[in-house]
Amino acid sequence: MFSPDYSLTGPSFILPGSIKYKAGFLFGVDGSYQVSRFLINARLLTTKRIYQAITQYQFGSGPTTTGAVVVGAHYLFVPLTVSYLIKSGKRLQLYAGGGIVPEWISGSFDRKSFDIYGSGHFIILSPEKPTKPFSVGSCLQLTGRYDLDSRFILQVQPAFYYFSKVETPFSTTDNSSFRVSASVCYRLNND
Repeated sequence: MFSPDYSLTGPSFILPGSIKYKAGFLFGVDGSYQVSRFLINARLLTTKRIYQAITQYQFGSGPTTTGAVVVGAHYLFVPLTVSYLIKSGKRLQLYAGGGIVPEWISGSFDRKSFDIYGSGHFIILSPEKPTKPFSVGSCLQLTGRYDLDSRFILQVQPAFYYFSKVETPFSTTDNSSFRVSASVCYRLNND
């Protein structure tokens, strides 16, 4: 499974300045089981998210200068969803559903550098462990499936994710994101 990972709102930043979220890509495996008109789905996904905080810094009594801190972290998450078949054709099925999304920050935040714009000075910062590496969110999704043949299925899944508390390298905040995943599935059971 492969998908762009794009944050809609991005985290809010509580210090002076602004924060940018750089869209990444997620990868993983997807398994589903159909019971009547219900599709039970579990995925194991990983992504690396990059955040950049831009703010004003003053060193001693010197002038104020603009600086940026770039930080990355690996995230693992397991969306668990139940969807209902809302439309079915000869080879096409459309499901709508939702579920929960446990998410872990694996390892430390990877602080790449501190860059003082225009000065050419870079200060490498040490990684820090997240204080709360586990959070649980929710998702709403549509699942479109197209039968390529009797065994292979093309699946496209746009989804909206929401976390009320998610830890970024700079603060704990709310975060919503939109993802569109595409995968080719192999059907184990032809019944």
